[in-house]
Amino acid sequence: MVLKSSKLKNLLLLALTGVFVFIVLYFRSDIPMYMGHIASIFFGIGFIVALLQLLPGASQLEIASDGIRYTVLFRTNFIPWNEISYFYELTMQDGKTKKVGWHYSEEVVLEAEAKQGYPVNMDIPHGILPDNFGKSASDLVKILNGFPRA
Repeated sequence: MVLKSSKLKNLLLLALTGVFVFIVLYFRSDIPMYMGHIASIFFGIGFIVALLQLLPGASQLEIASDGIRYTVLFRTNFIPWNEISYFYELTMQDGKTKKVGWHYSEEVVLEAEAKQGYPVNMDIPHGILPDNFGKSASDLVKILNGFPRA
């Protein structure tokens, strides 16, 4: 099963950053030069990132029998099922944004504790998916926790 990022969200980000780049370039004579350069670079990078996210394969979540692979900006991460205990929905610090987090399995936690020499904090997520890939966080949690594992 492959889930893709929301095209609408990325198109909105592309349009918004494009408008800000246009505004900065349009009013460049009215603002100090260094501020114009900083704003152009900042919003220009946002525009490029939003554009890249629209390319095929740039952002997706593949749920397979061996584990999950998530790709953001063409960078892929793989986590096998035997390393994941469970997924759950969490609310970010802004109080509104919902993401999907996970806790590693007991074997992974014990190995990490042995390597670092102190206990792993079980009150915080061990990992967070960078995107909800077109689903609500609660729906994605149900899909991930309900997926048959090898």
